[in-house]
Amino acid sequence: MRYYIVVEGKSGESKVYPKWISYVNEALVQKFSIDDIDENSYFLVSGNGFPQYYKIIDNAIYDINTSGKFDCLVVAVDSEDNTYSVKHSDIQSYVGNKLTSAKLKIIIQHSCLETWALGNRVVYRRHPKDEMLREFMKIYNVRIDDPELLPEYPK
Repeated sequence: MRYYIVVEGKSGESKVYPKWISYVNEALVQKFSIDDIDENSYFLVSGNGFPQYYKIIDNAIYDINTSGKFDCLVVAVDSEDNTYSVKHSDIQSYVGNKLTSAKLKIIIQHSCLETWALGNRVVYRRHPKDEMLREFMKIYNVRIDDPELLPEYPK
């Protein structure tokens, strides 16, 4: 497989996804130029956050459709204040039928990539000093509950 991966963030995702990919499939090799794409490789690009990632998705679709080098477009974005399904539908609708030569895989980071890091029990502080963080823990404690199941933020 040959993947074109658009991640939302500039710093976190660009560092985290290559590590994750190497754990999931060590045969996949990151390439830093579309010209170098071959079997079992991927090209990863930052979407520079919301809403800029829509332009990057458009560029990715163009690259995929014109190069014929990719089997799959992967779009990894944060759900932010939306539900998982709302954000998934948003990306699905945006891409629509623009892709002509590859399939689409959508990864929703609910509510954001950093939320996933909250599940790391080594890093998580049981008794934080920050008052706001303690208030958030009363609403939803990720030490006990799955961070990906965070409810909508109560205003």
